[in-house]
Amino acid sequence: MGHRGRFISSTAALIALAIMMSGPSASAQDAAKATPESLFEELFGDKAREVAKSPATDDDLLFARGLIEAARTAKSNADLAVLLADKAYEAAMRAPEGFAVALQAVNWVIDNHPEQAESHRVMLRDAYQKRYSTARGTEKADAGSALLDLLTADADTLANDDKLEDASGVLRQALTLATALRSPRRDDVRAKLEGVNKQLITMRRIDQLKQSLKDNPDDTSKANDLIMLYVVDLDRPEEARRFTFLTKDDTLAQNIRDACKDKAEIDPERQLAMGEWYQSLGLQAAASTAKWSMLDRAAGYFEAYQHSGADDALKLTKAKLSLQRVRDLLDKLGPSARPITTSRVPDWAEGCVLALTFDTVRITGGHAFTTDSSKARQTVELFGGSADTGVHGKCLVLDGVDDYAQVTLPESIDLTGDLSVTFWINGTNFNERAHPFFKTWGGEGSMTIEKSGLINFYWGPSGADKLPYQGVPMQTTLPVGKWTHVMIVRDMAARQVLWYVNGQMTHREPTKFEKAGRSTVPILIGKGYTPNFLAAKLDDMAIWNRALTAEEVAEIYKTSTDGRSYCDMIAGRR
Repeated sequence: MGHRGRFISSTAALIALAIMMSGPSASAQDAAKATPESLFEELFGDKAREVAKSPATDDDLLFARGLIEAARTAKSNADLAVLLADKAYEAAMRAPEGFAVALQAVNWVIDNHPEQAESHRVMLRDAYQKRYSTARGTEKADAGSALLDLLTADADTLANDDKLEDASGVLRQALTLATALRSPRRDDVRAKLEGVNKQLITMRRIDQLKQSLKDNPDDTSKANDLIMLYVVDLDRPEEARRFTFLTKDDTLAQNIRDACKDKAEIDPERQLAMGEWYQSLGLQAAASTAKWSMLDRAAGYFEAYQHSGADDALKLTKAKLSLQRVRDLLDKLGPSARPITTSRVPDWAEGCVLALTFDTVRITGGHAFTTDSSKARQTVELFGGSADTGVHGKCLVLDGVDDYAQVTLPESIDLTGDLSVTFWINGTNFNERAHPFFKTWGGEGSMTIEKSGLINFYWGPSGADKLPYQGVPMQTTLPVGKWTHVMIVRDMAARQVLWYVNGQMTHREPTKFEKAGRSTVPILIGKGYTPNFLAAKLDDMAIWNRALTAEEVAEIYKTSTDGRSYCDMIAGRR
């Protein structure tokens, strides 16, 4: 065993001892002493000081890797595990070549201790910033692009959590970086910053109005102002509804009540009226983001009316023309007007562990990565591939020669029980068996597109590519050169595996096993156990570790065909 192996092995033994010391069987005196900091000092204090003083950096990296292994060993003691990972991050950051190890340490905390995610995202930004600051030549542009991706993604998350001050600060940093890089994304970042700052102004105005109404609840003018700030500027009718008791405008109160309902729950006449109301609000709104939100809602109501079964030809024509006008206005506003927040992430987003729009690709150290829009924020590496116009925005184009993508899931994500996998696919050809999704055919699951254009889903209890397994065919042939939406759902409670094509269930079979076996291999997109690579375009790929219902699948498909990316909605972008 090499030096690193001996270090990690002895570290694991020490950590096991430390956990025992800090457990319920410890004496009162030992328990009082056994804080995470005291344990670290006792176990690693001398070593930490030794490597910190050394002018060499290879010992810092060795020490950091050992501490990451120690954190994994100590995961039952959360405070100690987080401290060990943080110390690993500090040691790795001292080494110029320690970026990857620092990321490994901080991502381990984010993946395994989500309550620590916010503070550790700051550490992640610091690591990317240091890498950018120290990079030279072409590496600097790659490092800057990766940092810009991270900053904008974090700003979106902070804004969605209503931490607008923090989001504004991160976006100011992103705008400075985009300007230095002469990035074509500079205008988009500036638009995001302006949008967040306008929301900050709106929230301050709301606080002022609330205080005024607290002192004088009969001031209906201010009540209406407060309600409309929630409806138009923040696009939050649910919040506005809390204050409708203060208004004397019955039509406004009714509109807000209906805005909080599912479109299908209100009758066609109200759908048309709501479309017209939101259209008028959009035309009157001053801020581009508010215009976009109001017009987008109007479009949804006009579409709902056209699909409602209403048979009034004149009103149907009116809805169709209004919808086209609204869409033209949205196109004129452009994507930069889209707000980065939304009033509610849809319920069907719950349990999503991977969501890929393929709209953003960054190059880092010669490798390409794309952004995961789910809360899990997985690292998705691209090996080859190109971009083209997709169902929404861009799509991933796989050439069938050697292109594929890879996702390594953290230990905290388990796909051995309920599972749902969906994507849009447009096949160039199906001349060879290939894989749009693969993790193991005897484990969590994999898909194989046959030469006929039919997809098979395989899974089993072994957690490896070996018997036994169950194969469930889609029984619907994919057309070549045409976009098709597919979803597989494994529902262990219902003991069913179900295929959906374009939102409709096409085939189901009873499950053969109690549970899938867990594998240690990454998710592969475009390759698998066959020697062939997929020749196709893929867009909006998403994975849930729960079983979606038939209603949720239909809603996701309808969302997509209505012109919205469900991966964007999972991220909180409408």
